[in-house]
Amino acid sequence: RERAPQTWLAFRRGDVDWARGREIASTLLVLRRPESHDRLDDTVVAYANAHTVAELRAWLKRFVARVEAEEAAQRAEAARRQRDVQVTHVDDAMAWVNAFVPSHQAAAIDARLRRTPRPDGDERTRGQVRADAFVDLLLAEDTPATGRARTDIGIVIDADVLVGAEPGPAVADDGTWTVPAEWVLDHLDPDDTFFHRLLVDPVTRDVLAHEYVGRFAPDVLATAISFRDGVCQAPGCMRPARDCDLDHQVPHPRGPTRGSNLWALHRRHHAMKSHRTLRWILPSGRTIDAEPATHGVPDGNISDVERALARGLTDDEH
Repeated sequence: RERAPQTWLAFRRGDVDWARGREIASTLLVLRRPESHDRLDDTVVAYANAHTVAELRAWLKRFVARVEAEEAAQRAEAARRQRDVQVTHVDDAMAWVNAFVPSHQAAAIDARLRRTPRPDGDERTRGQVRADAFVDLLLAEDTPATGRARTDIGIVIDADVLVGAEPGPAVADDGTWTVPAEWVLDHLDPDDTFFHRLLVDPVTRDVLAHEYVGRFAPDVLATAISFRDGVCQAPGCMRPARDCDLDHQVPHPRGPTRGSNLWALHRRHHAMKSHRTLRWILPSGRTIDAEPATHGVPDGNISDVERALARGLTDDEH
């Protein structure tokens, strides 16, 4: 009403419907200069009356980019700094991959997917062909910059499922998604897949017999620990283990660098442990300090039942 009075009157008369009025109002909020408001007000009604809402939306984007090019470029730079990719796992063994990337790159991706041929007799839909091509391109093993690409994905498959004796799922290391195990097994290359066979002691959780002199675990050990723990081992924390620190429960060098003495801790919980502020809440509601040296339950005036339950949280709760 204030920035585009002619458009407002056209809306009041019914010459511009609600959907088109919404698009115009959103554009007025983006424009910064009064002269830009006036220029839009002088031209938009005629265009809106002769075109669809989708066409009007595209026209308004072009209008903003042309009449306030400098401001549009500044907004674009700010938006580009927010570029990101999010993976959201949903039901039925599927996930959404959402990418916030510059439009010209998205257009190039779209064009490449559209060029993907569909062989004669292929019963896949066009959407399925695009989805399969997207996965194939993203997971291509040969890249100009690095040569052979490597991707580590931690999954857990029960032994009877692995040998085909029983149906069952492949479960993500952090427990956030599952897929039918055959989806994974059908596409594994025995010569190109690295397996960890982890035999977990039910009491000590010692899963690796290797011991290293240095403080920092080698990649193979760090990857195995990440797959074993799945998430941060502070009770209630769901930060994926791959994004956590690999912490010595008994500090190095007194504590060895091996599977039984290493676990994944979110950087915040790692710092809390180091500063003696990490605590466990017992089933009774009492709060006790977690010993920085052991992450276990400290000795003291605690019942055997509470100590056992709290130790169970320390050892088993993800």
